[in-house]
Amino acid sequence: MAEGEIITVAYDGECLMCSRGVRFLAEHDGQRRLRFVALQTPLGREMEARAGTERLSTVIMKQGERVFTNSEAVLVALKGMGGIWTLLGKLGTMIPESWRDRLYRYIARNRYRWFGKRDTICALPSEALRERLIDGERV
Repeated sequence: MAEGEIITVAYDGECLMCSRGVRFLAEHDGQRRLRFVALQTPLGREMEARAGTERLSTVIMKQGERVFTNSEAVLVALKGMGGIWTLLGKLGTMIPESWRDRLYRYIARNRYRWFGKRDTICALPSEALRERLIDGERV
């Protein structure tokens, strides 16, 4: 991971759990490296196509030319945030990826039922998130 390199996070903007997670990332990203885009936007759909994932099935992280999905994407975001979050991201890599991804997919399949779904994409983002939302730019 290149020091200071921007990480683009593509997430399901209608999923309440995902939106809360992105808000958390934005507010705790001490290095301000993370940028955010909803998967429902043209750029988000482009990132899905590049990652080869099913529509709205996973969070996607793009760092430089590398694309990460599922649990690996979450760990990349944590490691990019700095401080204790970097340590937690590194510790997460000690868990076998197959286990992490199995848990990730289980949560992803149930996220709307457990946390709900919005009718609009990321309504009223926090200030920390608003200044780093990408709308229509190419990454």
